[in-house]
Amino acid sequence: MPPTATPFLCALFVMALTLSSASAQTLPGDWTLTFSDEFDGPSLDTSKWRSGYHFNAVINKERQHYVPENLVFEGNGVLKFRAEKRTVTAPPMKFEQPYASGAIETWDRFSQKYGLFEARIKMPKTHGLWGGFWLMPDRGPDLPHDKRMSTFDGGMEFDIAEYLPVWGNFYHTAMIYDGYGPRKKARSGGGGSHSPRHEVPGISEEFHTYSLYWEEGLAMFFVDGRLVDGWKDERVASVPMHVILCLAVGGQWPETYGPVDDAGLPDSMDVDWVRVYRGKLDPAFPVPDFDNFPYAAGVPAEVPGTIQAEHWNYGKEGIAFHDADKKSHGSFRNKGGVDAEPEYVTKTADGEWLNYTVRVANPGTYRLTARGRSAGPAAIEVLLDDRPEPLTRVSATWGGDWSEHSTGGVELPVGDHILKLRFTGTMDLDWIRLDSALAASTP
Repeated sequence: MPPTATPFLCALFVMALTLSSASAQTLPGDWTLTFSDEFDGPSLDTSKWRSGYHFNAVINKERQHYVPENLVFEGNGVLKFRAEKRTVTAPPMKFEQPYASGAIETWDRFSQKYGLFEARIKMPKTHGLWGGFWLMPDRGPDLPHDKRMSTFDGGMEFDIAEYLPVWGNFYHTAMIYDGYGPRKKARSGGGGSHSPRHEVPGISEEFHTYSLYWEEGLAMFFVDGRLVDGWKDERVASVPMHVILCLAVGGQWPETYGPVDDAGLPDSMDVDWVRVYRGKLDPAFPVPDFDNFPYAAGVPAEVPGTIQAEHWNYGKEGIAFHDADKKSHGSFRNKGGVDAEPEYVTKTADGEWLNYTVRVANPGTYRLTARGRSAGPAAIEVLLDDRPEPLTRVSATWGGDWSEHSTGGVELPVGDHILKLRFTGTMDLDWIRLDSALAASTP
């Protein structure tokens, strides 16, 4: 038999294990842990958290009250934010709400300017719930509350992860600033008001780590160490922030998709841990151009392969795309002007263009096939890395039904490139496919 460990050695081992788990993080850099909660205790640590919102209000037309008893500890190191159909009040608020759920915040306990903010979360499954991990300003107790928490003057709301189960395996990030009225501005990771973009397989089945790295003039959002969105700009928040996690029920966002599914309740958002660090991301970590950012969470489309037309790069007009009338006439990614439906780009016009970041596995000659439809003649020019001369052109009278047209002789170098599709005429485009010319000609 192996020798029996002494109590002293066991204690050292447990201490080392605890410090190791609490000091691990998903991103390379020089980090110092400043806040953590592993939720290993029997109840909420009130030296770190408050239950509910300190300002005692219901926001976003939500239909729950946040009450302490809906923060559930089951002894397995996980905090469950339990949402259920139960009429409750939450003093000092005197009105009833038809649902009970949980929320926590570090207001008056902890705030930090810059660093790495992370939480490991399993999202809920039931339609009508709204999970959130977010930061809000806390400039300190010497200021009146409205100034202390303002999103003006360097303040900002960081939505590190927002999730509605109707989105399936996709979640949303955002930065909201300059108030919540007519002057409100937002830098959103969604492609439209209700279009999340970051895919996480098994988002409600498994735990995933959601992160914000934040320094002066830069914010970057990650899931499981994978960069999904960001913003490099002097307007990125520059005041201390406190941490909030919540599970709302109903409200102006979830109920645009229909009423709360009471049959799915109770349900929960489960949080394994929350950790915050001071420090800097490894300088070798690349900061991409967020104004021309690949659709698939920063990952270029693979060539050879098929590229969905509606998956053009995120970013600014004139950098990631150009639309002639600046007004969207579609239902998908309906901010910025490009006309798109969930499965294709529609109503193109002369001179409009879309950028796609691609990753070419092998240099060589490729055949390009496009699937489209149009009432009259229409064409697509394909350009590479803003070179003035097109690589190729697909021109056809596509017809009212979807049809495919191909062209060969597209020379592509290895590596990451910007592929630009420039349109002539009005058409709908479903996808383009790039095959190696040799493979395409093989029976």
